[in-house]
Amino acid sequence: MKKFLKPFATVLSVTVIGAALLLSQGVLAEKAEVELQPNSFLGSYLAGRYASSRHDTAEAALYMRRALDYEPTNKRILEQSFLLELMAGDWGRSTELSNQLITIDPAHPFARLYRGVDEFKHKNYSAAESHFQAGSDGPLGALIAKIAQAWILSEQGQYDKAMKMLNSKSETDWVRDYQQYHRALIADVNGKVKDAQKAYSRLYRKYHQMVRLVGSYAQFLAKNGQRKAALQVLRGHFKKSRLKHPDLQFIEARIRAKVPMVSYVETVQEGLAEIFFSLGDRRAENGGIDDGLIFLQMSRLLRPDFAAAEFSLASLLYRVKKYDRAIVHLSAIDENQPIWLDAQILKAQSLSAKKDSKKAIALLEDLTGKYGKDIDLYNALGKLYLDEENYAKAVENYTTAINLIKKPRSSDWFYYYGRGISYERLKVWAKAEKDFKQSLKLSPNRPDVLNYLGYSWVDQNLNLTQAMKLIRKAVKLKPNSGYYVDSLGWAHYRLGKYKEAVSILEKAVMLRPDDPVINDHLGDVYWRVGRHNEARFQWKQVLSLKPTKELIEEINKKMKHGLNEKRQAKVNIEKK
Repeated sequence: MKKFLKPFATVLSVTVIGAALLLSQGVLAEKAEVELQPNSFLGSYLAGRYASSRHDTAEAALYMRRALDYEPTNKRILEQSFLLELMAGDWGRSTELSNQLITIDPAHPFARLYRGVDEFKHKNYSAAESHFQAGSDGPLGALIAKIAQAWILSEQGQYDKAMKMLNSKSETDWVRDYQQYHRALIADVNGKVKDAQKAYSRLYRKYHQMVRLVGSYAQFLAKNGQRKAALQVLRGHFKKSRLKHPDLQFIEARIRAKVPMVSYVETVQEGLAEIFFSLGDRRAENGGIDDGLIFLQMSRLLRPDFAAAEFSLASLLYRVKKYDRAIVHLSAIDENQPIWLDAQILKAQSLSAKKDSKKAIALLEDLTGKYGKDIDLYNALGKLYLDEENYAKAVENYTTAINLIKKPRSSDWFYYYGRGISYERLKVWAKAEKDFKQSLKLSPNRPDVLNYLGYSWVDQNLNLTQAMKLIRKAVKLKPNSGYYVDSLGWAHYRLGKYKEAVSILEKAVMLRPDDPVINDHLGDVYWRVGRHNEARFQWKQVLSLKPTKELIEEINKKMKHGLNEKRQAKVNIEKK
């Protein structure tokens, strides 16, 4: 599969059973029946589809451009090419293709939406409104059109009409809530304090956990001389929130310092950018990768210095493993922005994911002097050192993070878990066990902690009955995890229940066929039930799965001599 995608100018050859199969499923066949070149229509189209499936939007857009050269009026190619350019943030190309698409499909929702945003940005409000209305089929298009029209009316001095437009009671709850938020923003921008406070307070009672709403409400109150009320709004959020968001910490500090406050939204253009940001952020969180990219990019088009949108885009790209593109967006965030430190942490994580851990660690280590009390910074460093197998440094950083905790909460389970793993790798089991137990005390239903502690006990022949309970609970919480199922099978193995272990470990291998340790476990249990040929086959399989040097040595011994029956019998007696 990796050979399929090559630089645009090179010849790319793909083999498929049938073009239709590749188009519908993205599956490459083993034997060639059709050869496709990137300088052919079908080859370019398929290359674009494949790149798109991997979220390589810039490269996919290049291939689609070539496909479009062959069939410039093909609606499907035109549509996909336009959406890819939009996701990549190429505004010039997006404008050109959206205009072409509208001539073929006058009501195309995304083409009209983009043209509306582009005209809105250039303050051509009449043209923008026309585009929004033309693409308003469906609840989302209708919502955007209505909010855009309300902002336009507000800009034109028709405040009452704008507020009335966003006061519909016949809509669904989520639509009414979006409208209510923009009523608050429009009232705020227009200096209508009572209207804004009424809308904000109504939403805050329902959504006190939403960072953007809480920050906007707190700034509004502080700006209008209600600093105590603003701090109370923030405290209400902090009591319920797992973490203090940097934007809200920044707002809190400015309020306490009695710094003059401004609102999140100061202009009509920023107002419209807000809806695309919130829609994009929500879609991205719920797995809507392409929609999330499109909405967040349109938010940036309206507000190029929008740090929150840049960070959300980077977070989305990080989740789909597009680390270089994530770094570009993170680098665009100004150091004066409250979210800048979080951006540096995500940049370091992106660098680590690109196998540049030294640069990632150096980036964060340089920040410790200035941000010495930031728990997320030390947690990130702990994780990076753990990934690099520098367990002593991992312990050091996790310990610093833990020492910054005043009163442990359920959300703090991860720091103890990370340090516990580090101690376990250093073979300091007493401290590791203590951290795992503390992690479970804070968050009893974490399957990863349940599994790690349970498996560690099993592997050391300790607390086997209790270990079995923990692992069973982990599997119940996450039944399709090959690692957890493997732990359950290995617990049965340690208890001498070989027949039961066979079926469990076979399932684990089906769930994680590429894991050398799980395959090794299955080989061991096959040997115990007398299936020696299958055991050796399984051990041989381990050698093809990039095992550690220690495991390779162990496998070679087992391939030659099998398992030591006397040693295992002694272990079984000790267990009893």
